[in-house]
Amino acid sequence: MAKNLALIWKEVFYFFSWALIIALLLELFWPKIILVYFNLNYLVILWLVSALIILFKKQH
Repeated sequence: MAKNLALIWKEVFYFFSWALIIALLLELFWPKIILVYFNLNYLVILWLVSALIILFKKQH
């Protein structure tokens, strides 16, 4: 069960990583295409939380 949960958290982290990269690239080429509808700070916070969960789960 713990391995499955660790795998799920890794996949969530990868999803947020790719979403952040794609959003930043879209903003680079077409300014205000994402920021008009969505605040990227929320995505960064979710990305950091998922990274911290992975790190704390590895220590135990």
